[in-house]
Amino acid sequence: MSVSLSSRLRTRVADWAKQRQGNDPHAVALKRRRIYILPTRYGIVFAALVFAMLLGSLNYGASLGFALTFLLAGLGLVVMHHCHNNLLATKIRFAGAAPVFAGDEAEFRFAVQNEADVPRFELGIETETSRDGPVDIGPGGTETL
Repeated sequence: MSVSLSSRLRTRVADWAKQRQGNDPHAVALKRRRIYILPTRYGIVFAALVFAMLLGSLNYGASLGFALTFLLAGLGLVVMHHCHNNLLATKIRFAGAAPVFAGDEAEFRFAVQNEADVPRFELGIETETSRDGPVDIGPGGTETL
């Protein structure tokens, strides 16, 4: 049941994003309105634990519990901000694929280009079945994944 719920949620988010920004061109430049930070399983567990810590601190009036809870919540927000800035001003374009026969597995290559003056760290591409990366890209550099 959780797999079908996850796939339905992923499909709805993809449909909403496509409706919001239209069809993608050959090269996609990641701007502020194109970057979506969605929680993973670990992010959801982290949020649930921080919420449980908040409830426990409220129930027992523990000042140190409040301090730790708000420290961890603030850390989560700062990490999301840094993740957003790490993806900002990168350009992703299709870099080709090798020809394959019917039934064989195709491998697609994508070029990730850093157009900013600061380096980008730990960038990767992931699908439901495979993962490539992470790579570090210097200012003005390009990596193929």
